[in-house]
Amino acid sequence: MERVLKTPKELAQAAATFFVECAREAVEARGMFIAAIPGGRTPERFFRLLGGVASMPWENTHLFLTDERFVRSDDPENTERMVRELFADKVPLKGLHPIRTDVSTPEEAARLVSEELKSVGGVFDLVILGVGADGHVASLFPDHTWEENDFPYIAVHNAPKPPPERVSLSLSTINAARNVLILASGTEKVAILQSLRSGEAAHLPVGKVRPAMSETTIFIDEAAAS
Repeated sequence: MERVLKTPKELAQAAATFFVECAREAVEARGMFIAAIPGGRTPERFFRLLGGVASMPWENTHLFLTDERFVRSDDPENTERMVRELFADKVPLKGLHPIRTDVSTPEEAARLVSEELKSVGGVFDLVILGVGADGHVASLFPDHTWEENDFPYIAVHNAPKPPPERVSLSLSTINAARNVLILASGTEKVAILQSLRSGEAAHLPVGKVRPAMSETTIFIDEAAAS
């Protein structure tokens, strides 16, 4: 399902509403909500809105990241840092489960966060993804080999976009989620969205996002839809 919003602000509002709806459904059905959220520019407005949502069942929410750059926690490129500053430290979350970058390797970081996900249920109720103009999602890049294994998170080396060392959700874990929401904003996303609609993006990471339990939901602004 694709939905076009007029502005980035309206896109963020729609994403926040979708997030809360998924949370309430999950808590009613299973007593907790497990979600993964992305970094990058597009979700910043969405994060700011979440911090002010009083009706959100934060006490039943476990929050993970879709991916993380393997840099120091005080680095401006660190996603956890941004998430905490924009909203996560302002709400009573049951648990924020960052991808640790104070360990020796991305493999170790992937193993640790994978174990945390498995300890709270192992399946995401919602995965929110940004999409790059090249068709990448999380830290899964086109024309780049990544290793699928038994862990929900994987190490990514020599990424074509800096920094080269990262940790990412695996494609199989994304596709196992109960809901997947893709956010796209700006004119630089026009070409990839057209390719996605036509099926020409089937070989790209974004084209391989095919959740088994629901259809992919895509929210875009008018600039991306033009």
